[in-house]
Amino acid sequence: MAYQTVNVEKPVLSQVRSSKVCVIIMLLTCLALLYYLEIGTYLVNWTSLKGSSPSRNVVGMSDLDHVLSTRFLELESILREIKAEVEGSSQKRNMTQSEEVKPSVVFQKRDETSHVDCGRILNGDIAYTTLIATKRPALVPKQVDTSCEAIRKRVMPPIPMRSLAFGVAYARIVYKDYTLIEDELRSSYHPQNFFCYSIDRKSDKDFHDRIKQLAVCFPNVIIVKEEFNVDNAGHFMNHAFYKCMQLLATKSGWGYLLLLQNHDVITKSPYEMVEIYRLLGGANDVEITPCPEGRWNHSREWDARSLKLFVNESSASPTQLNATLKFAKGATQASLSRAAVEWLVNTVNLTTLISQINEQPFGVDEILIQSLQITDELDMPGRFTSECLKQGKNTDFISRMSHWMYGGQEFCRSRKIRRAICVLGIEDLQLLSKYPTVMANKMLPDFDYAIVDCIHEMIFNRTFLNQIDYPLDSNYYRNMVNNVSGEISPKSHESRHKLQTGMRL
Repeated sequence: MAYQTVNVEKPVLSQVRSSKVCVIIMLLTCLALLYYLEIGTYLVNWTSLKGSSPSRNVVGMSDLDHVLSTRFLELESILREIKAEVEGSSQKRNMTQSEEVKPSVVFQKRDETSHVDCGRILNGDIAYTTLIATKRPALVPKQVDTSCEAIRKRVMPPIPMRSLAFGVAYARIVYKDYTLIEDELRSSYHPQNFFCYSIDRKSDKDFHDRIKQLAVCFPNVIIVKEEFNVDNAGHFMNHAFYKCMQLLATKSGWGYLLLLQNHDVITKSPYEMVEIYRLLGGANDVEITPCPEGRWNHSREWDARSLKLFVNESSASPTQLNATLKFAKGATQASLSRAAVEWLVNTVNLTTLISQINEQPFGVDEILIQSLQITDELDMPGRFTSECLKQGKNTDFISRMSHWMYGGQEFCRSRKIRRAICVLGIEDLQLLSKYPTVMANKMLPDFDYAIVDCIHEMIFNRTFLNQIDYPLDSNYYRNMVNNVSGEISPKSHESRHKLQTGMRL
C-alpha cells in the first residue's frame, strides 16, 4: 500500500510553471523571428551589393551591423520589461496565495532518513527492507533551534485536529536523545493530551534545557521539578512516575495515563489511542506475572495500616485497612484509568510503599502498580483479579511490545540485543503496524532511526490522511481478560471533552 500524499499547492505551482513556459516560448519565438528578419535583410543587401564597389560594400555592411545592434538593444529592453512584468505578477500571486493556500500535509522526515521509502517497507517489500537494513540510518546529533517558534513549527499539527472524547496523558522518564523525545511529542500531540517529563538527574545540562523548554512552549507539557537518580535497576522510577501522577491529577480533560521510558515509541495515532482506551472501559492495562520471592523485603510490614496507605483511614473499610499487599511483577509501562490515578494520588499515599520497594537491589520499578492492581481488598479502580495469577496464568496486556531474547542475537530481526531485549529495527515495521500494542520498546536513535521515522510517518498518515493500513481490531480490546467493566460511556467523560484553552491549531 503506497503512502498517501496530499499537496494543496500543486494547482498553484502548475499555474506558475505554465506561465513561465508560455513566457519562454514567446521569447524564443520573438528571437527566432528577429533573426529571420535580420538575416533575410542581410541576404537581400548582400545580393544587391555583390556587383558594387568594395567601398560601397563596406558601407552597406556597416549599416547592416548598426541595424542588428539596434535590434538586439531593442530585444534586451523588451526582455527586461517582460522579466519585470513576470516578477511583479508572481509576487502579487504569491501574496494572494499565501493567504489562501494551506501548508502541504506531508510528513517531514529527518535528513538521515529522507531516502527511505516507508511505504514499500510497510507493504512487505523484503528486498528493499533488507537493502535499507544493510546500511541503517543512525540519527546524527546536531544543534537545533530551540526557540518556541521553531519548536512549535516542528511539533504542531499541520492542520486542525478533530476533538477527542477524552485526552490521553503521557508520563515519561527521560535522560538522553532529545530529538527522539521531541519527535515522539510531535507524533502523539493533540491539544487535549498532556505530556509529563521527569528528567534523570544525571542528564547533561543541554538535555535538561531542551526538555524544560518544551514546557515553556506548550501549556500541556509539564516538567517534574524534583529530579531523581534513576538507574536500570529501576531505582527511583516509581518516585518519578508518582510525581507526574500528582501533577497530572490537577489537570482536566484526560481519561487515561500511559507510563513510558526514554526509548519507548508510540505505535498508534492519537485517535487510535483514545479508541483503544475507550474499549478498555476504565480497566487498567498492567502486565501481571508471578513475582520472585527476592523482589521484596520479607522482614518489612506490607499491610495497609503499617504502610500508612490510606490518607483518610476513617473513610476506608476494615477490609481495606487490614489488607496485606499481594506481590506481582510486570513491565514498568502501564495504562491507568483516570479513576485509578486519582485514587493513587488522593485516596492513598504511596510514599512509604514506594520507599520500601526502592530498597531492593533490582527490578524495583516492576512491582508497585502490579501489586496494587491484584490486591483485591484494596479495591483500586480499574483493578484486575488475582485469580489468574493463583492459577498460574499470565494476562495479556497492550501497553508495551517487547521481544525478549535470552538466546543469540541471530534470533532478533535486527541482530541486536540490549539487556535481553531485541533492539527494534526497520525489519520490524510491518509487524509493529499490525500489533494491538500501543507502544514498542525499544528503538535506539544511534542504531536505526529509519524504524522511528517510519513509525512516525505511519502515524502521521493515519492521523492526517486517513490512511488505513491495518484497522484496529475492536473485538481484541473489548474481549481482553482484564476488560471486565465494558466500554467507557461518553457521558462519563462529559467534563473532559473541551479543548484546552490557550492552544490554537
